Amino acid sequence: MSQQPQRRLLQEPKRRWQWPLDLASYDRAPLLSHAEQQALDQFVVLSEHVIPSPSQRLALSEDALSRLLCPMRAVLTVTGADVRACNLAVWFLLRQ
Repeated sequence: MSQQPQRRLLQEPKRRWQWPLDLASYDRAPLLSHAEQQALDQFVVLSEHVIPSPSQRLALSEDALSRLLCPMRAVLTVTGADVRACNLAVWFLLRQ
């Protein structure tokens, strides 16, 4: 058995994995705006007492939370997550 293919693989430069999204295109400010904080508070209250569906709760806060939701949804889209998995992942992250 020839060692050529194995030697060639070892000699090829390794490519670094590159994130498939441009993170610089998102607002990554660490602090929440007043509107974002209010929307998150409302989301938690609705999830505990009023509206059981994650997608319905998110619809009520969509505008105020768009800075947080857009990158999460982009990542979930890249990974191929289905709608239910996306909603649950977003719900979980927003509850943190």
